Amino acid sequence: MFISHLGLAPRVTSVEALNGRKRLTITVYAYSKNHVLKFFIHA
Repeated sequence: MFISHLGLAPRVTSVEALNGRKRLTITVYAYSKNHVLKFFIHA
């Protein structure tokens, strides 16, 4: 999966790819946490 990703974007270095994945994970975690808080507030 990682190799195919590098094949699709050969200019992206492994460090940038790891940083992007970490940023995406943090964004998804923050969004889901926010969503859960809103759900409990509305409930």
